[in-house]
Amino acid sequence: MTVTSNKDFLLKSTMQLNVRLMKLLDWVLDCEKRIHIAETDSWYANWKISYLEKKLKELNVPLYADDD
Repeated sequence: MTVTSNKDFLLKSTMQLNVRLMKLLDWVLDCEKRIHIAETDSWYANWKISYLEKKLKELNVPLYADDD
């Protein structure tokens, strides 16, 4: 192999590696975004449930089977 072909091979290999790395980083960022959205939705749902439970207890509405 000549020096020129080695340089071309290394350059192409490095470019392919960079493209693969960027695709992997895009995937990681997409996963983090989905996790953040799921955590936010879960927090909001828990907040709504606790708010509803508090309001129903103020009205003396039994929520669960073992409530008086």
